[in-house]
Amino acid sequence: MNNIKETGLLRCKDKLIVDQNGKPFLLRGLGLGGWLVKEGYMLHSVAASPTTIELAITDLIGKKGYQEFNQAYEQNYVNENDIKAIADFGLNSIRLPFSYKMLSLKRGQYLESGFKVIDQVIEWCKKYNLYLILDMHCAPGSQNGQNISDGDIDKEAKLFTKKKKYQPWTIEIWQEIARRYVKEDVIAGYDLINEPVLPEGITMQDLRDFYIDLTKAIREIDTRHIIFIEGDWYSTKFDGLAPKWDDNMAYSFHKYWNPTDVESIRDRALDLREQTNAPIWMGESGENTNHWFYETIKLLEDHQIGWNWWTHKKVSNLTNPYSAKIGKYYQKILDYWRLKGPRPTKSEAKKGFMELAENLKLENCHFFKDVVSAICDLSGLEKSKPYGDNTLPKLIKCVDYDIGANNVAYYVKYAKRDDHRMRRVFNSGRKYRNDPIHIFEEKGNYVVGLFEDGQWLKYTLNSPSSEEYEVILKFRGSGKIRVEVNGQSNVVNLNAVNYKTKSLGTFSLNRGDNPFYLHVEKNGLFISELEFKKVVKE
Repeated sequence: MNNIKETGLLRCKDKLIVDQNGKPFLLRGLGLGGWLVKEGYMLHSVAASPTTIELAITDLIGKKGYQEFNQAYEQNYVNENDIKAIADFGLNSIRLPFSYKMLSLKRGQYLESGFKVIDQVIEWCKKYNLYLILDMHCAPGSQNGQNISDGDIDKEAKLFTKKKKYQPWTIEIWQEIARRYVKEDVIAGYDLINEPVLPEGITMQDLRDFYIDLTKAIREIDTRHIIFIEGDWYSTKFDGLAPKWDDNMAYSFHKYWNPTDVESIRDRALDLREQTNAPIWMGESGENTNHWFYETIKLLEDHQIGWNWWTHKKVSNLTNPYSAKIGKYYQKILDYWRLKGPRPTKSEAKKGFMELAENLKLENCHFFKDVVSAICDLSGLEKSKPYGDNTLPKLIKCVDYDIGANNVAYYVKYAKRDDHRMRRVFNSGRKYRNDPIHIFEEKGNYVVGLFEDGQWLKYTLNSPSSEEYEVILKFRGSGKIRVEVNGQSNVVNLNAVNYKTKSLGTFSLNRGDNPFYLHVEKNGLFISELEFKKVVKE
């Protein structure tokens, strides 16, 4: 675990971020998206931005009801337990997205309530040795005219189209942030503007000029903290933002739904680093399969690029460490918003929103340890490891195949979304794990189905001694399974309308770990459980 007392204030030194001792420091972290900046897709709502979400909720439960819900929502979405969990994963940093509205509703006036939130996060980060990157996710006027910056009502990036009004306000907010936190070594830096998208007629020179003005204003107060600069088009385009204009600045790119080879980071990272002699930080990524996570992080680590993953928690989602379930009352609200159900009463709606807030508590969320392994296990997924304790004899859920990369813990033809145009669904059931394996919930049990011909799953079994075990599979549907373990193989044809059990054969296992493979040679099966029964010799 990182010790901030030893590493101290981070700074830029040529192409690297270094600690107070001059040693290279690679930021590895998670974002706290969805907490202080609500996003519709995270909540499964039709309303998409913080403002439209607030309006939709207020329409159902009134202003006072919204305030009560929002208080519970923010208290439960992120608290000290969440920060401790992130530290326990072995990570060393957090990116905190915030809206300017949390800090300033009127130019020149500041909200102590918003700064108290940042103050609290700082204290948690100190306690758990995590660096903090402050990320202005929503700038005054909106930097991209999208819901993610609370700009989807006007659909205009007024930070640039009405710059005389909104750019000075943005600069002053960052100066106030710098004034308050200049001495905080736990802050790694300031991520000035999240994912700008330049409107027609606004040039990269305009963006560069604004960044320079903003940097100069911050430096009047704070020369200590790193300034992170994001590129145009959701932080993917940096032409015109070189050369660097500050010795303590780094460029931050975002990476979604593209290949995991070196060419995917050539122009926005490697070439930019060489050209500017400045560090590169991958400030946001995710929303993909575990295999893509593993390959992307390996790519970044191999090229000494720090990273931050989006995000630590969402509602009913596979791609993050924690997921809050959708309760029956909140589902009624979603049905109404989607025109699939009647309008709930105020009392029903209040119950639904408070149910959502309660489900967001860390202890009430589903924990995706496969996601954490893909993101946080620096040894990578090159070698598979058991999902749980597979000491035999035992009944093992089929969904508990090994943790590992594609062609290591399982095999499928398509294991990642490496093109933004790809709309392939990798887990049709959207349950239990974030691998490209179709997992469904049936009567409270999770099962694997919709196999591709040639797909396989691996289970690392631990036998206390050299023994023979009969393997019994619970399944439904029709297909053909081939079992392989320790050079032994058996093919079994299966056919059943309803779930039933069938022996896959008897196999000799060695003492210790044994790799056990289930190959699906004909599709049409749903598999539930594997029972390993020790054969008693007469």
